Amino acid sequence: MIDVGGLGGTSFSMVEHYSDKKGYGLLFKNWGVPTACSLVECRQAVNTGIIASGGVRRGVDAAKAIALGADYAGVALPVLKAATKSHKEVVSVLSRIIDEMRSCMFLCGAGSVSEISKKDVVILGKTREWLVARGIRMDNLSNRESIDALREKIKF
Repeated sequence: MIDVGGLGGTSFSMVEHYSDKKGYGLLFKNWGVPTACSLVECRQAVNTGIIASGGVRRGVDAAKAIALGADYAGVALPVLKAATKSHKEVVSVLSRIIDEMRSCMFLCGAGSVSEISKKDVVILGKTREWLVARGIRMDNLSNRESIDALREKIKF
């Protein structure tokens, strides 16, 4: 199992910034590979379990990570913040994340969390630019369901 994180999660240069008197932490605040890009590259490079954990704060983030190839998604900051308040707050945060995941499943027609990874994904914007620059193929993500399979589902 590999835990994939990246830019969007905890910024260790910012952690250093709070103890660094020279200001280098701020200089590298946005340095790194975005988590989504790390995840797609990792999935295409290895055939083992992947946990996506960088910057996952909501159920939508977890669903996107699974759609991009993660087997699991790890959530830290919202749970840690809730844990400083009470166990009821932790339950509330986790319940919200689960509800958001259920909504994502409904909206993409997935009957289970694992089915999210079988749905077509279209990557646009800076994430697409990054992946194209790295030579990563995305057609295997955007064409998971064939047209014939979709017609069968819709029954034209």
